[in-house]
This record gives sequence, C-alpha cells and structure tokens, in this order.
Amino acid sequence: MNKHTKLAIVIAPFLAIGGYIAAGYYADAKMKKQFGEERYLKLAPQGRCEIKSGECKLGNGDFLLNLAENKQGIKLATTHPVSNVVISLVYNKQGAQPEKLYKLKQDGDALNWRMQVDSSALQNVDKLRLMVMINKVSYLGEINNAHIHIEK
Repeated sequence: MNKHTKLAIVIAPFLAIGGYIAAGYYADAKMKKQFGEERYLKLAPQGRCEIKSGECKLGNGDFLLNLAENKQGIKLATTHPVSNVVISLVYNKQGAQPEKLYKLKQDGDALNWRMQVDSSALQNVDKLRLMVMINKVSYLGEINNAHIHIEK
C-alpha cells in the first residue's frame, strides 16, 4: 500500500462527515428560503369531506391524510410519519366552551393517530381545525360543516 492510499484511507471519514454536515446546512438554508422562518403549509381538500363516512381526505403535495369517525372518536391516517397532531373543535352554541383542543395519540405507529372523545361531543361541532407536524413543518386545515376551508 503506497502513501497516497494510506492518506486517502485516513482522510476519507473526515470528508464524509464534513460533507454530511455541509449537506444539512444547505438543506436547512433551502427550506428557510422556500418557507421562511415559520414553516406553515396549507392542507387542501381531496374531494368531499365527510368525517362520519370516513371520506375526509386532505393533502399537500405527496403528504396526504384521512380523517374518519368511529365509535371511540376520530381516527387519522397519514402517508408520512407525523410527530404531533392537534385537533380543535369549535362550538357555535351559546353557553358552551367555544373551542376545545385535543392532542391525538399514536395508534400503533406514527402513521395512525386517534382521539378518544364521546360521539355526543362531535354532534354540535361547528368547525374542526387540524394541525399536523412533521419535524419543523406544520400543516394546517379547517373543516366547516363538512366542507374544507383552508387556514391562512
């Protein structure tokens, strides 16, 4: 083995680590340029949204999610692993709490989430707001009377 091969074997791990760090900085700078400091993306409707029948699909690019109601509450299934999900139920009736937040729990893995709530609590809901987080990016959407309205 000549001296150039030995030197290459010694230097290669440092170059690989340096390249990995530089690629991370480049990707972060590219994300900041594209989204700014606050990374909020809108969830767009994918057809009609009827949670009771399990046909409520929202998406942004290749990220899709499906909301469905069952006997235990609301289930959410996503195409990508999610780090956090929060649902806000907005009530329009007098004398009641106007809005209630629920943090969903993982249902086996980071692709499936559930919210246990009494079905009677879902009957008087005027709006359902949704925030889904993947790393440092938040996806926001709103469902109003079985129709989807995008958060701005």
